[in-house]
Amino acid sequence: MPEDDTRDTPNVLVIYTDDQPQEWVGCYGGDVLTPNIDRLAEEGVRFDRYYASSPVCSPSRYSALSGRYASRSRRFQGDCPPGSHPNIGWSPGIRGEPHNVAATLSENGYTTGIVGKWHQGIDAETEDIDPDADGRDPDVAETIESNYRTYVEEIEACGFDEARSIFTRNVFGFGLPESMEYHNMEWVTQGALEFIEENQDDPFFLYMAPTLPHDPWERGQLEADPRITPSGYLDEPPDVQPPRENVLERVENSERATREPGEAELAGFMTEEKVQVGRAFASWLDDGVGAVLDRLDELGLAEDTLVIFTSDHGNRGKFTCYDGGARQPCIARWPGVIEPGTTCDDLVSNVDLAPTIFDVLGIDPPADYHVDGRSFAPLLTGEGSYER
Repeated sequence: MPEDDTRDTPNVLVIYTDDQPQEWVGCYGGDVLTPNIDRLAEEGVRFDRYYASSPVCSPSRYSALSGRYASRSRRFQGDCPPGSHPNIGWSPGIRGEPHNVAATLSENGYTTGIVGKWHQGIDAETEDIDPDADGRDPDVAETIESNYRTYVEEIEACGFDEARSIFTRNVFGFGLPESMEYHNMEWVTQGALEFIEENQDDPFFLYMAPTLPHDPWERGQLEADPRITPSGYLDEPPDVQPPRENVLERVENSERATREPGEAELAGFMTEEKVQVGRAFASWLDDGVGAVLDRLDELGLAEDTLVIFTSDHGNRGKFTCYDGGARQPCIARWPGVIEPGTTCDDLVSNVDLAPTIFDVLGIDPPADYHVDGRSFAPLLTGEGSYER
């Protein structure tokens, strides 16, 4: 496994993006500006046949965080009991499950953290907020903050030692005033940087789940007040990555990112305008990824950190087994262990992430922890064989 110049207990960073098809990643041939994600592929391995076992937000995340198929979720089984017509929609979630990757790693000495999108269910009651309310009103702000604390407590109860910069689900429709339904990549990046800095001296697991590049694909998302977050208005906007104001400018000045979209990108109710904004979202996301990678370098943690970049599903063919929904980007980097600039054609899946992490870290999950996936660690290290 690790060579002598790497730690026996490496950190693990999983970057799990939202609705990102392969054509919105540069190293997969996409007409987008994603130099930092492309850098991961240059320094690691790119998987060309990686699939989401259930290409919908919640079940995909359930499988990534548990190593189990979404049909095993207790929430799903409650909604679709035997004899009923099953529909793996947004039911699956790890709330109430006895085991998951974060809890298992925490029990084995890792500090576990999550930043970004949860989408695994919140069971606690929160106070309703009028959609037309002003989030800057002191009473409304107090309610938003109180609800947010409840969300954090619920998520940490699932096995995460720290939950920061949390979106409980998509940027819209989860209880905030409509005037606050915006992406905030900088806030997610800030949470990741803070977690890494505070836990740099001990092994950590960080699940970084940006809300990008999920819709709404509107320029107004990039023009919104960067102080707006699900926890309320920040005193100051995060200053952790290139300013969002120049993302569209960079994209619009790029010959590559302004190429006319093909049928694949226009599928799924996309217009040329939405494609252009979606491509900009991919660059906005990439800026955050770059900031995190740079911080690992600055702290001397890059060689001690396995980074896995992937997405929950694509934005066309969602809810189906077509490649546009199920076939996803997946890149892994671990300097000194993974050979740089390699590609892999083996068939792998998001349900394999948890057992791969356990295998790499030398952790045996509890005896009653049923794992459906298979470790693809041999594809990372070049040792042994990998079989489905």
